[in-house]
Parts: sequence; structure tokens; C-alpha cells
Amino acid sequence: MKDRFYIRVMMTVISLALAGCISLAAQTISPVSSVFVGGGKGDLVLTNNSLDPMIVTMEVVNFQVGDGKKIVRSKLDPHTHIKLSKSGLRIAPQDKAHVFFDASADTYPAWCMIYATFRQEKRHPGFNMVMQLGHPVYMYQKESIKQGDVAIQTATYNPATHKLMVAIENNGDKLARPFLSFPQLRDSQYKLRFLPVFPHTTTSADFDLSMVDVMRNVVVDQLLVEFDHFKLSSPVKIDEAVVEKSTVSSTTPAPGQER
Repeated sequence: MKDRFYIRVMMTVISLALAGCISLAAQTISPVSSVFVGGGKGDLVLTNNSLDPMIVTMEVVNFQVGDGKKIVRSKLDPHTHIKLSKSGLRIAPQDKAHVFFDASADTYPAWCMIYATFRQEKRHPGFNMVMQLGHPVYMYQKESIKQGDVAIQTATYNPATHKLMVAIENNGDKLARPFLSFPQLRDSQYKLRFLPVFPHTTTSADFDLSMVDVMRNVVVDQLLVEFDHFKLSSPVKIDEAVVEKSTVSSTTPAPGQER
């Protein structure tokens, strides 16, 4: 008796300081996100690099970033309007296709997620895959966010792992996306792109600074969060407990190596 197994892979991507195409196995969607002031028009490029033809269905939903940075989906807000040139299409092997869209809303800011779900046209015995890629659309308001609406809630750095964790609270009704910069780097203009800071929400993000050459030997004790017309400054708390634990473990011989 032959059993059939179907693997469903759900992949949602928000612009978490990313650039370039989103790649999952042999299917991609680009660009990573669309950003407008007010409404706008976009062009999604869906690529099928596999050897099988793919059937793609399009869906538009609302989303929020929930606990653990998971994407929480909901029905599209009736005040947000997305018109897709195609709701479904077929992409031949090693080929690509375009899906155009118009985005607008009754009030701004507004945002939504356009999902592209890839399915193999022909099912194969034993293994079939369904992949879902997300393309966030951000429609910003014309007015800039006010300094009194946002605050740095947490800024913590772990020197042992080079991980920086930042949480920014937004008590206002405007959407913004700041940069992170470091006063310690006096001769460098290096900046990190933070996540979009949603209205009436605290947004947190983790950064691995070991991946950045200019940050590897820097003592991260001060942080600047840069918005369009102002900057917020905050001391960075060192995660001493983790550092101490790491130091102990690194100096403790492994079993069989005791001196």
C-alpha cells in the first residue's frame, strides 16, 4: 500500500531589514515589499526555477506581527483596496510571470499582504509540495510621525553572541520605519534598517552584529533610532547574565578533558 505525503510550507516575509529577492527552494517573489506614500501601483515578479510547471493562486489579507514575531493574518480590511491583474496563473518550468496591482485605502496608513501560493500542476506519488510566499504592501501617510509618539522601550546587547535586541513603542496613529545607527562608529555611516513601526504597537527586532565587519570589535553601549525628522537616543543594556554564563561554559573543560 502506497501512502501519499504532502508537505505544505508556509513562508511569510515582512521587510525585516531585507533587500533583494525572497527565495524559498525553487520559487521566488520579488521585490521583497512595496512601499508607497498613499496609494500606488506595483509589479510582482513570480519565478519558477523548478523543473515542474506551477499553478499559482493569489490572495490578499491583512496582517499583524504577533508574539514571537509571527505573522497573524486576518480578512482584508474593507477600507483597503487591492486590485490584482491576475488571481491565478500557470508558470512554466524555468520561467517567470508578472502580476500587477493597484493599491489604495480610504485612510492612511494602511498595509496588507499579497500571498502567492505555488502548487505543482501534476501531483507525484509520494511527495508534493505547496509553497506560499508573502509580499507586504505598506501605504504610508503623508505626515511624518511625531517624536512624542515613539519611544525606545528596550535596547539590549549580548557581547558573547553579538546579538542586539531593540523594541520601539509607537503610541501614535502613524506608520514609520526608522534606521538604527551607532555613535561609537564616528567615522562610519553604517546603519541598520529597522522593521516598520506599526501604530499603537510595540515592535521588536533582533540583529546579529557578528555578520557586520565594522561592528565585530565595537562596544555597543549607545544607540540612535533615526526617523525622518528626529532621532531618539538610548543607552544599550549589556546582557551580563548571558555573558557570564558564556564565560563559565567556555572555561569549563568538557567531560574527559578535566585537568
